[in-house]
Amino acid sequence: MRGKNRLSTRGVVPPDPAKCFQRTLTAHLTGADGRMCFEPDEEAAVLLVLREKRQWPAFVGTDASIGSKGFRSMGFHEKSPLPPPQWPH
Repeated sequence: MRGKNRLSTRGVVPPDPAKCFQRTLTAHLTGADGRMCFEPDEEAAVLLVLREKRQWPAFVGTDASIGSKGFRSMGFHEKSPLPPPQWPH
């Protein structure tokens, strides 16, 4: 399927594919709707790119301005409380 338009494999093409991709990615980053979140190190790497106030690399060359304001939400693992320290007894 390499090089083929992946939207053509969907039964119904979303009205705004760029916005659909953005919602899907951010939902996975935040763990919204019970979605599988990224591993902590993967999440941190993706957040570094998405928090930059510039168009997301996936949309360079398109008219979508997604990412121009930077991603401000907290990732799933950033929201998770740290476990209490284990003191030696």
